[in-house]
Amino acid sequence: MTEEEGSESASRWSTASLGFRYQIIRSDFPFALSVGMAFGVPVQSGGELEYQPTILAAKTFRGAQIHASFVADIEQERPSFQYNLASVYAIRRHWFPTLEFNGRHLHGRGAFYLTPGLCRRFERRFEFGVGVPFGLGGAAAAGIVGRMSWEIGGEHESERDRNPASPHQISK
Repeated sequence: MTEEEGSESASRWSTASLGFRYQIIRSDFPFALSVGMAFGVPVQSGGELEYQPTILAAKTFRGAQIHASFVADIEQERPSFQYNLASVYAIRRHWFPTLEFNGRHLHGRGAFYLTPGLCRRFERRFEFGVGVPFGLGGAAAAGIVGRMSWEIGGEHESERDRNPASPHQISK
């Protein structure tokens, strides 16, 4: 869910997002590349449907990964562009601390965040994560974000056990 930019009340949410991502370059190449689409569904009256095409690239360096993603938030009244640079490190195959630098450009104003977080991978390729973005500049403010994901297809469990930090598993 995202907070309405410039909202008078920082505690009101404006949009819930649901999306998918498809990996077009697998992790056994020098890097992984995914494309996707998310749909932002308004949870308040007067909101509008958002379309969010996404591209994500990831590279593994031993037990750590670096992710870069770009999202165009397309809606009639306030289109925006978002970008993210993240680091992810596997701890005991199921816990993944993260550190992200996030940016967003909306109505000619930028907002920048530093977001530490933690993800937990459960069985059946299900993940849950939480992060706390701290505003660094521009129109940014502090908050909390959550994420759930479920992987369909891809490598089987035995292949994942050999490489617990493969880019198609740890997606941001």
